[in-house]
Amino acid sequence: MTAVLWTRNESRSADRSASLFLLCFSTGALRADIPLSMGRFGIPSPQRYRDLEVRRWWRGDSPDWFDGWRTGAIRNVAEGDLQAGLAALEEADLVSGIRHEGPDPPDLGHLQAAWAVARWMVACGATAVLDVYAARFLEAARVAAVPADAPFDVRREVRIVFETDATAPGGGHVLHTRGMRKFGRPDLVAIVRRERAAAVADVLWQVAEGMAMGFLPARPRHGVDLAPDLSLFLVPPPPDDTLTAKLVLQNDALFLAGPSGEPLTRL
Repeated sequence: MTAVLWTRNESRSADRSASLFLLCFSTGALRADIPLSMGRFGIPSPQRYRDLEVRRWWRGDSPDWFDGWRTGAIRNVAEGDLQAGLAALEEADLVSGIRHEGPDPPDLGHLQAAWAVARWMVACGATAVLDVYAARFLEAARVAAVPADAPFDVRREVRIVFETDATAPGGGHVLHTRGMRKFGRPDLVAIVRRERAAAVADVLWQVAEGMAMGFLPARPRHGVDLAPDLSLFLVPPPPDDTLTAKLVLQNDALFLAGPSGEPLTRL
């Protein structure tokens, strides 16, 4: 029995591409005696599996590339996400990659199939998984705990990051998503005051879910009505933008801003 396909509310295609990249780390080779069952692991269809590229790399073949996934800035992410499970990442000498690159999809079956393969790799011995575009590490148990028939949940796929250093213009903090590239949609950025970060994050979650379901904001700006007397707008980055490059989103971005395109710190 196959999993129910993750559909999108708006299936019309945009001139965009969707990309995902999962890395499953293990110590030693994965077990070869566990079949990749569509029903057990949640692959929605054989075609969605065939749309994936699956490869494996031993650390000995390219140690610098391999260790680049667990050192430097990404190590800070691993320490926060894995905590006691960090040792498993440090001991790994094999990484199995699951990749998809394709035009704006009519559904999210590519993502569903990728996580099914990751669950299979965990069952075969993978100890940690990195969702590259969401910049999130997951312990094996956390991946395995998601049922094969689980419905789509944007909070499993996207990360919202609050940059604790107030380095934005006007002393604001940068609040942004990571992982929207998996749906073929831009990431979302807002410049906020610390005390408003949670409220703005709720708005970003709602917009992110709508975009994952197929919605694409109109250009040059798209209104987001929060109350009868309050609307915010999704706008492209300003021409002199340097912020998105510093965030290394690996994606384009839209800013959530005030009526005149001003940062939310000014509201």
